[in-house]
Amino acid sequence: MRMAGNDEIRCSVTVMPVLFSSGKYRIGFVRRHGNDSYLPGTLVAPGGKLERKDGKPVHGVMYFSPEDGAAREMLEECNLKISKEKLQYFCGLTLPNGKVVLSFYYLFDREPKGKRLIYLSEAETRKRKDFAPGMEFEALMLFKKLRARGKSTHSRD
Repeated sequence: MRMAGNDEIRCSVTVMPVLFSSGKYRIGFVRRHGNDSYLPGTLVAPGGKLERKDGKPVHGVMYFSPEDGAAREMLEECNLKISKEKLQYFCGLTLPNGKVVLSFYYLFDREPKGKRLIYLSEAETRKRKDFAPGMEFEALMLFKKLRARGKSTHSRD
């Protein structure tokens, strides 16, 4: 099976788990392991590179589903099985190296039983100094978007 373009998948996905309870939003982050070679010990959204298993062949060319990748990353990093149909697209970023990062969020009305998640309110997010570069900015953009949307679009899981 051939891939569109070159053989390298140059797209990553992130998922920001959003908990809405008691009238407030909190976003879930994971802490990178202290022995990671890239940004050890920082807070990040669950995510990673799209992988070949996230793709499906269409007329002999592999096409990749960011939603499949996002759901896989949540399962791998947080042990949370989520419905990819309930993922909400949030933003897309192109990094200086040309890699594209697609960011999603997923709304929970009650705290899921996932592992490694650290939930922070907007005020707590503003106080923290241990985010990976750009992560605090992205989280604050999401808080703003969530406030603008109101709570009418929450899903139940």
